Amino acid sequence: MTESPATETSVRSRLAHEFKSYGVISAYLFVCFSVILFYDASTSTGRSADAFGIGAALFKALVIGKFILIGELFKPGSRVSAPTLLHRIAWRTFGVLLVLILFKLIEEMLIAAVHGQSIKETFDEIIRLSWPRLFAPTLMMLLILIPLMTAIELDRTLGKDSLKDLLLKRET
Repeated sequence: MTESPATETSVRSRLAHEFKSYGVISAYLFVCFSVILFYDASTSTGRSADAFGIGAALFKALVIGKFILIGELFKPGSRVSAPTLLHRIAWRTFGVLLVLILFKLIEEMLIAAVHGQSIKETFDEIIRLSWPRLFAPTLMMLLILIPLMTAIELDRTLGKDSLKDLLLKRET
């Protein structure tokens, strides 16, 4: 069975939109992670922002960017009745954050399984982490997600590409 030309064009345009979204989200995350890396290198003795660190920031940005797009399929936080745009942004941000936490837990379980560790041992390791070590990355990700979800929700509210047009329109 072959697809009609209209369906094929629709699939192509949707795929192009998804790749563009993935690129923008991943680029934003890469900049954020790189800034964190440079800040850490500037405040720590003996640490540097080397090619390995930049590569790790890029890899992490690509993986988390994909997690965010996968999470967007479930539209976390969008089923909650939000009276204002600000409420909708907050719910969506926390929803995406929960999806990322879930994916991080799954990732830790898979890594543990590859290393021959049981799920119980992995959870015990996570629980033994100090509070700052456990919550600092989560809070950092929350702060990174707020502007991202704000831009996504503003674009949705204003209409497709309206935010881009508004931001990039030259003053006459």
